[in-house]
This record gives sequence, C-alpha cells and structure tokens, in this order.
Amino acid sequence: MKRRETTVLMAVVLAVALLAGCSNGKAKDTSAAPTVAETSKAAETDAPKTVEPESTAKTAEEKVDKSYKIGISFPTLQEERWQNDYNYIQEYAKSVGGVELSMQVADNDSAKQYTQIESLISQDIDALIVCAVDVATIGPVVQSAKDAGIYVLAYSRLTENCDIDGIVLFDNEEVAKLNTEYIYSLVPEGNYVILNGDVASVPDVDSYPKGWYSVLQPAIDSGKIKVVMEQYCAGWSAEAGMSNMENALAANNNDIQAVICANDGIASGVLQALDAVGMNDGSVKVSGNDGDITACKNLIAGKQACFTAQDTKKQVELALKTAMELIDNNGKIISEVTGSFNNGKMDVPAITCSAQLITSEEEIKTQLIDTGMRDEKAIYGN
Repeated sequence: MKRRETTVLMAVVLAVALLAGCSNGKAKDTSAAPTVAETSKAAETDAPKTVEPESTAKTAEEKVDKSYKIGISFPTLQEERWQNDYNYIQEYAKSVGGVELSMQVADNDSAKQYTQIESLISQDIDALIVCAVDVATIGPVVQSAKDAGIYVLAYSRLTENCDIDGIVLFDNEEVAKLNTEYIYSLVPEGNYVILNGDVASVPDVDSYPKGWYSVLQPAIDSGKIKVVMEQYCAGWSAEAGMSNMENALAANNNDIQAVICANDGIASGVLQALDAVGMNDGSVKVSGNDGDITACKNLIAGKQACFTAQDTKKQVELALKTAMELIDNNGKIISEVTGSFNNGKMDVPAITCSAQLITSEEEIKTQLIDTGMRDEKAIYGN
C-alpha cells in the first residue's frame, strides 16, 4: 500500500514538472516573438522603402476594381464587316462592365493610324487592340506602346517587326480553301480571275493564296484551269474590284468562268462589272468572304455563288476578353492559344476563329439568321 502511494506521488510530481517545463517553454517563445503590430512597425522603420511606379500601382488598383482602359485602332468603317465590329465591341464592353474604350478609325490611312495610336498611348491605356492599315509601317508605334507598358493585341492582321502579346483572327488560309473548293466543284475547267485584298495588309493577304492554290494548282498544272488575272485591290474596295474585273473582261474578250475574291466588297464590285456587260446572271461563279448583307442578297438573287461567313461578334468578344486577360494576368493569355505566327521579330500567340461556307439561301437562314449572326429584316427588307 505504501509502495502504491509512493508510486502515485512520484507520478504526480513528474506530471507537475512536465507541465511546468511546457509552460516555461511557451512563455519563453511568446516573450521572444514580436506582435503583428510590432512587426509592421519594425518593417516600416527598418526596411528600405520600395516605391512602385505610378503605372504599376494604377494597374493593381484597376485589377481590384475590375476596371480596364482599352484603346481600339481600326483601319476603316468602309465595309459592313468593320461597321459591325465597331458596334459589337462597344456592345460587348458595355455588357461586361468596367471597360472604358477609346476608339479610333484610320480611314485606311496608315499615317493617320500612326498618329492615332500615338494619341492612344498618351491616354495611359492599359491595352491596345489594333488592326493595321499597313502591317509593315505600323510596327514602330506599336513597339512604342509595348515599351510604354501597354499590352498589345493584333486584330485580324499581324503587325510586323514589333513585340506584341497576341493576335485574334480568322484562319484566312482555311477561309480561302473553303471558297475555292466550292468554286472549283462548279468550274473544274476554264479561266479564273483571283482578286486579293490590299497589298498593305501583307502578311494577311499572303495567307489567301495558300488556300486558293492548294486547291487550284493541280488543275493549273494540267492546263484545265488558267488564271488570267491575279491582282490586289486597294483598300479592299468594291471600286478596286470593279476596275480590276473590267480590265480582266476587256483583256479576255469576256471569256471568264470564275472569280475568287478576298472579301464581299471586292465581290460586289466584280458583280457590277459583270452587270455592265450583261453577265451578272450567275453564269460566272463569284466567291466572297465576310457574309455581308449585300453578299447575302446577291447569293439569294443567284448572282454570287458562295461566301464564307465570319462570326465577327465572337471574334470581337474574344479580342476584348483576351485584352482583359492580359491586363489581369500581367501579360499572360488564359484563353486557348491555337498556334502562332511569326511577325519578323517574334512568334506571336494566336487565337483563331473558324468561318463557315455559305452556298444557299437555306444556309443563310439556318447558319446566319437563326443563329443571330445576321438580321433577317436587313436581308429581306421586311
């Protein structure tokens, strides 16, 4: 019994000693560690102060407030496609909220666009979305934007020899291939005219021939198809398309079976030239690109054989979303990058959109009107 009491007593003493040891250790650690307030005060007193650049501090503040200041530089509003893009991007910015747009249109004047971008840079924008009038000459001012800490996103046309963060575009080589495959199925033999866009849009216009000739070259080599004219069209305009087509008709005694056009504006000019010589009845197969309202009307009337329709509303949304991602993620694109294009200085990450071939009134209804891409009243006037 005494031995048991002794054992219990020793256990109690040992437990008290252990508790005392733990208590002493904890008190020692607590007394040695500064409080949060003390740490902050010490940091303010002892640590060297780092002053953030004003632009960096502003960007961080905007990210918290979900505020974005984005400059837009478009080449023109001449074609319906660009008018739509101009309206769509403002509608989308309004729908997402917190986006301040500064819009500029260059009227197909490269010098004017250069000056406009300089003005946008001076407005302390966070990002710049630019579709160049002339991809070769716009490089220096785009580089100035990058050097000023502005994120730059090319739109549809790849600016050359400068640093940019990405490009959002349609796969023009695939667009050209889709159109040409259909025209070739209708005209496997004969004389072809090929009308490209403005030469200043290189390398944008360089991608079209790759698609065209991937289809036509075997028939050209065999002699079944002869390309009697291949020309650029200044400003991608109907006037240039009409002038070139008039020359082609005159040089070939009206013996032309097919015309492949880089856009619907050029195609409408071609149809005017054909109309002047009584050949605007659909016997000459004409392709286009963009899916303008005029092209829809011409196809329904049997004058235009086909066109590729581009959902530019989706392209606009991708572009604005990507610009916002660049701002939010310090220059990193979160959206799916589908490839890259070399602009002479760097490999530019690309986000590509797909187009669809339209060859009938039924496809206009199901693929364009029913999906909301085109307005039925604008096409039919009712």
